[in-house]
Amino acid sequence: MKSARLFLLILLVFIKPKFRLESRMNKEAADVIQGVDLIYLVVDASVPYAKGDEFVLNMVKNTGLPVFLVLNKMDKMKPEKIVKSDSTVARTL
Repeated sequence: MKSARLFLLILLVFIKPKFRLESRMNKEAADVIQGVDLIYLVVDASVPYAKGDEFVLNMVKNTGLPVFLVLNKMDKMKPEKIVKSDSTVARTL
């Protein structure tokens, strides 16, 4: 019998809370992070780095887990902007 590895991919989204339910959703997402082995952080690279990005990056950084940064929507960017975006996020991690 071949051995197999099982993994579970959990998609978490953090949103700027306007209501109590949204705050609760963010807390649940933060709690889930504590039970994982690694993190794939997907960032929309076509929009400027913002305060919300910093919030999520700091949360991820404080876990001490391996983090893979995935830059999404790079096809919409000019090469010089890709380097700037990548550098900004990487410095924070």
